[in-house]
Amino acid sequence: MKIYSCPASLEFTYDYSKYFAEGYSKAEEEHKTQLLQFLKDAGYTGENTGRIYKEPVADGYAMYMYADTPTGKAILIHLPYGDSYSSMNAQYVPKEEILRRIEADEQIDAMFSKGGK
Repeated sequence: MKIYSCPASLEFTYDYSKYFAEGYSKAEEEHKTQLLQFLKDAGYTGENTGRIYKEPVADGYAMYMYADTPTGKAILIHLPYGDSYSSMNAQYVPKEEILRRIEADEQIDAMFSKGGK
C-alpha cells in the first residue's frame, strides 16, 4: 500500500504552548475533514475514503486516513497527530487486511462508546 504525507497545503499545526485536550481533538477533527475533502476533490471517492487505519506504536498509534477510488486504487495518508508515529509495517499490509482492521477498530470503538452495551 502506498503511503503519502499530508499535502503541504494541509499541514497539521497546533500551538502546543496553549495545549488543552478538547482543543487538540477539535483541531484533529477539523484537519481530518479538510483532508477528506481534499481527497474527494482528487478523485478518491470510494466508499471507504476517510476511514482511519491505526497501528499500535510505542505508547500510541501510527494513524493513517484510507482513501480509495471507485476503480479500487487505494492509498494511505499519514496523519501527524500526537507524537506523529509512523509504522514500518503499514506499507506491506494488503488492502483487504487494512479494511478488515479498520472495521474491527470501528466495532470496538462503537462498543465502548455505547458504554459496553
